[in-house]
Amino acid sequence: GNTVWWRGRLQGIVDWAAPQIGEPALDVAYCRQDLTMLFDAGAADLFLGEYERASDTAVGNLPFWDLIASTRVMPDPALWLPGYEDLGRRDIIAEDMRLRHNAFLENALNKFG
Repeated sequence: GNTVWWRGRLQGIVDWAAPQIGEPALDVAYCRQDLTMLFDAGAADLFLGEYERASDTAVGNLPFWDLIASTRVMPDPALWLPGYEDLGRRDIIAEDMRLRHNAFLENALNKFG
């Protein structure tokens, strides 16, 4: 939803509702969480690999940023369902959202050791 494409290529990721200069790793974490909610952790990891390849930079402190991102949908990830439905994803149910959010959160916590 927050992507800019030109001639079939991704040109940027934007947030017009709240533009600001911030920590790129947090934006990566938010995108990873969104991909987990929409698809699964594999999609989030694929995005991370492509982001790091394209930017030629490893995302530092990723578990920390993933944890911060995970708080955005609290207390109930299912509150994001209307937004996903607006994007045409009517196949996702509330329980899927909760399970995927828990998996995203657990993955981040496990990486802390």
